[in-house]
Amino acid sequence: MNKTLLLIFSLVLVHLSFFAQTSTVYYDVVQNTLNEGSPLPAETPFQLRSNLPDNVVFVEVDIHRGEQRGNPHFSYSWKKPFNFEVNEWGLKVAEPLRGNDNYTFVFKYFVKAGQNQMQRLEAGVHKNLEAYINANFEVRRRSFSVMSGKREMMKNLNKIMGDGVNNYRHGTHAKFEGFSDIVAQKIDQIEGANLKRARFNVFGSRKNKDSTRVNYAKQLIDELVSLVKGEASQYLNSDMFVLADTRLIQNQATENTPNYIALNFGYAGAPLGGGFSNLDYDVSPYAGISIPLGKLAFHPFLSKTSFSAGLMTQNMNDNDGNLISGPLVGRPLYAALGFKTLKIFRFNAGAMVASQEVTNMNNQVSENIKIYPFVGIALELNMWLGFNRK
Repeated sequence: MNKTLLLIFSLVLVHLSFFAQTSTVYYDVVQNTLNEGSPLPAETPFQLRSNLPDNVVFVEVDIHRGEQRGNPHFSYSWKKPFNFEVNEWGLKVAEPLRGNDNYTFVFKYFVKAGQNQMQRLEAGVHKNLEAYINANFEVRRRSFSVMSGKREMMKNLNKIMGDGVNNYRHGTHAKFEGFSDIVAQKIDQIEGANLKRARFNVFGSRKNKDSTRVNYAKQLIDELVSLVKGEASQYLNSDMFVLADTRLIQNQATENTPNYIALNFGYAGAPLGGGFSNLDYDVSPYAGISIPLGKLAFHPFLSKTSFSAGLMTQNMNDNDGNLISGPLVGRPLYAALGFKTLKIFRFNAGAMVASQEVTNMNNQVSENIKIYPFVGIALELNMWLGFNRK
């Protein structure tokens, strides 16, 4: 007996280790092919590996479902570990890809940015930031006005910074989180100076005061320019990588994943009347189908939850001996939500649609439709429906 248990335990371990293995997909940078042109693994994570070109220290992989539009659905990166000599890079594609679908892969290769490149980058970002700020505040001899409010200005400043470093990556994976509240407060201060000037103009010409406020506004604008330049330089003055090359693979297919419906065979009970002390109920075998509300790879909980429908394979009887049948097929029908457990059992709870023949005073027989709650447990078997993509 002990030997038998040991054998079963060993087989379970082998089974689990087999399914725990992660497949590897190789990217041929020379041929620009993925997985030798074969479909990619679907609904499961996989390892992505490739040769490392000379001088490349950072690799970024963007994955778009379908065509390349806007931001990628998934993005992964690999960084060369310190000064170790490596000739290959690899990363784990943790988010499963959907089966029977096409994806676009964008491979971005970065090298370490030189000092001259960083100086040009910093000078270019500073120039664009200063130009935008000066354009946003129209300063004349005796007046100035603000073209856009603080919210829009902060948004545009952050966009200028983001566009400037779009082809660069920070060595510590740091991202520019936007200009600080100090910058926002300085913009408020400039706008406030403009409002105060407008208030004084209500009472007539105040040239001296206007000139003073314009000069004060110019000083605040210069301080704002210094602030944004300083915060930009703080981010830029460190090791960064610059984009050296980009490779694109379009319409990369994934594996065909079979669709299935689950067949349920079980036993259910339904209360037909009465109360807790004198509950009137009956039981019946039932059969039906279940359609999961999600796939395991993408929605673990919803994959165990399903919509179920079917019929009782036997009619029921209440305590008075009345036959509880069903419309259409002569058997009670049901619809329910189910939850799968232990991989093969599903608990169902929902509503049962039944009918009962009623004879009136004129001896005319009619069908009375009623809805009862019901619960059941079933053995679930998957029936696979494999549709190959043409």
